[in-house]
Amino acid sequence: MVSVISPRLCIRCKGRLWCGLSKCPILEAKRLIKGVNKRELSGYSPPSLLIGWRGYPEVNVTPILSEERSDIAENPSYWAGKLSIEEILDLRMNMGGGSQRRHVKNIPEDTILDIALSKKPIALDVTFKQPPKSSVTFSNLFPPIGFRGELERLEIAENPKIDKRAESLYYDEVKAKDAVIYLYEKGRDVYELSRYLSSGIFGKEKRLVPTRWSITAVDDIISNYLLEKVSTFPPIGRIELYTSSLYDNHFFILFIPGPWAFELVEAWAPKSFWSRGKEIIVSDYEFGRKRKNYASNVGGSYYASKLAVLEKLYEKRRVASVLILREVREGYYAPLGVWQVRENVRHALRRNPLYFDSLRDAYNYILSRSRVKKWKEYSILLKGVQQRII
Repeated sequence: MVSVISPRLCIRCKGRLWCGLSKCPILEAKRLIKGVNKRELSGYSPPSLLIGWRGYPEVNVTPILSEERSDIAENPSYWAGKLSIEEILDLRMNMGGGSQRRHVKNIPEDTILDIALSKKPIALDVTFKQPPKSSVTFSNLFPPIGFRGELERLEIAENPKIDKRAESLYYDEVKAKDAVIYLYEKGRDVYELSRYLSSGIFGKEKRLVPTRWSITAVDDIISNYLLEKVSTFPPIGRIELYTSSLYDNHFFILFIPGPWAFELVEAWAPKSFWSRGKEIIVSDYEFGRKRKNYASNVGGSYYASKLAVLEKLYEKRRVASVLILREVREGYYAPLGVWQVRENVRHALRRNPLYFDSLRDAYNYILSRSRVKKWKEYSILLKGVQQRII
């Protein structure tokens, strides 16, 4: 069946089952086996919760735990540049969880809420109905986990250290968007905020939000908040190029003098994870105003990279037209989650840029370091400015 599915659809879908199958054949083929042969498990949640999306509004709620306490088990900002793909997989393969089926409006004040609000790893005692299945759950949005089963009993084995600011928002009548922005301004990172949003802590009408939706929603909320401010700043004075190459994902990020515009072009090498033997190039963009419809070609990567870019522009107190070229090569053999796009772009933007007097020179520099030679054919932004600058 997988042979008759368009590779371009696979690149855009990334496991969301747009092909109509009940399971993604690419993800199924990439599962790695780990041994978990017991019903009872004592361990620690990083803290982390995974809220499913299939069957919505009835969804699986899965507390994630490991047998070892770790401060980095759910810390992508630490992983980036410090841990290899293999080390991240080793870390995450020892993690898994037990699922309970709940309606999204069923958010009782129980252990689930305590896990969501905890600031530190929290000790749990878990009993599964059956020994959990030992297979890796991959996703294009969140980090992999090594096992999953059906939960029979879940108990917290210590007093959690609760985030009091987030807890107060649970009891207040505050819109989810306002809660996200408030805590972001107080220094919370997007990984905490997406956990809070997915766990039903935010909003006037409390409800669970599937994790894959909450990650993109948090990126989008913060991006739009920053964009309102960035749009009022003066433009940068010269063309700037930032680069990063983590996990065989190669990013070329161009800041071009001008009003706000944003485009992400992704090129997947023939032997990279989703491409299925063919080079595939896809893109999404916006000009002048925030994007109103979902960026379905590149998906969550669009919002994660846009957030990182707007954080940098807000720091610089400047506006720019921004083009990101992402070249995914064969070394990216297992999807780690959209965090690696966000952190790759952040990593690039923390480095000193290269400056160019013309877009032609900047583009030629990119071509000299990229396997892809036809970016211009797929970039709306480059086509729009090429007569003026290239």
